[in-house]
Amino acid sequence: MFQHFIITAFNIDFGLKPRTAILDTDYLTKRFSLFENICFPSVVGQINQNFKWLVFFDRDTDSQFQEKIQKFSQYKNFIPIYTPPNCSNYTVFSDAVRRQLLVETEYVITSNLDNDDALGKSFVRLVQKHYQRQDFCFVNFAFGLILCQHGILLREYLSSPFLSLIEKKEEVLTCRAINHYDVSKLADKGLPVIQVATHPTWLQLVQGTNVRNNLDVNASIVAIKTLTQNFALERSNIDEYLPNSYRKYIFQYLKNFIIKNKYSLSLAKRIRNCLNIINPCFSIIYLSFRLRQQNSSQNKESYEAAKQLCKANPFLGNNYILIDRFERKNKNINNY
Repeated sequence: MFQHFIITAFNIDFGLKPRTAILDTDYLTKRFSLFENICFPSVVGQINQNFKWLVFFDRDTDSQFQEKIQKFSQYKNFIPIYTPPNCSNYTVFSDAVRRQLLVETEYVITSNLDNDDALGKSFVRLVQKHYQRQDFCFVNFAFGLILCQHGILLREYLSSPFLSLIEKKEEVLTCRAINHYDVSKLADKGLPVIQVATHPTWLQLVQGTNVRNNLDVNASIVAIKTLTQNFALERSNIDEYLPNSYRKYIFQYLKNFIIKNKYSLSLAKRIRNCLNIINPCFSIIYLSFRLRQQNSSQNKESYEAAKQLCKANPFLGNNYILIDRFERKNKNINNY
C-alpha cells in the first residue's frame, strides 16, 4: 500500500527572507489570489483523488488569510500545516508526511507544487501509474506549459519543479530533498529518475519579465486549447495573463522566432515549434524516442546509494534564485 502527498510550501520561514516579507499583507493578498484562481482548482480537478495535499503556512499568518485557509480546508484532501520561524527545509516536509502515515502504508509518494502553479488533470493518475514498489525513484514529467504575457508556451524540462518521489516509508526524504535543478545532473551519477514524455501535466505562471523563461529556446508557443483541454481551470482566470490578441501574437512569434530565427535554432527545432502550434504531440513523440534510448543506457544506483546522493546534495531552501539565470539557460539549451 502507498500514500500519495502533494506538498506546497506557501509562506514558510526558512530564514532566507525577513519575516516581514513572508507575512506581508500585500504579498499574501497576491499569493492567495493566484492560489485560489490557478493552483487550488487544478488540484481539486484531479481525475484521481487518492492523495492528500499538505500546504505549509507560517503560524503567524494574518487571521484574514487563516479564514481563507479554513475555507480551502472544506476540500477533504486539503491539510494545512502551520510552521514555526526558521524551519529546516530538510525536515519540515518529511516530519509532516510521517505524521500522516498509516500503519499499513509501505511506500510514500510525494509531489511538489508551488502555490502559484497548477497541475494537469491527469497528474496524480500518471504519477501513480509509474508506481511499481520502487525503493527510491524520482518521476519527472518532461512537458508542461508556461502561462505568461507572451502567451502559452510548451516547455520541455527534464528537471522541472514538479518532481515526484517514490520511496519506502522507513526514511521519508520527500521530493523536496534535492533542488529540482540538480535532477539531471544527479541522474547522470546514478540517481533513479523516470522521465515521462506525455501531454503537458504542469503549468507555471510567469508574471512580469522573467529572463529565464523569456529567453528559453526550449519553450514554443501553443494554442489556448492545449491548456484548456489538460487543466481544470476557468478560462476567465487564464485570459487576464494572455496577450489581447492571441492570434496576432502567434504571427509575431512565427515571424521573429521561426522566419527571422532570432535564437539561431536548427531547422528541425523550428519545424517542431511550428508543429507544436497545431498539436504538441509531435514534440512528445520525438522526446519519447530520445528518452527510451537514454533510459536504456543509464546505470541506476542502489536504494541506499541513491539516498546518499540526495543527502550529499540537499535542497536548503530557495537558494537557487541566487544562481545566474543566464548560466542556467545556456546549460539547458536543446537546440537539436
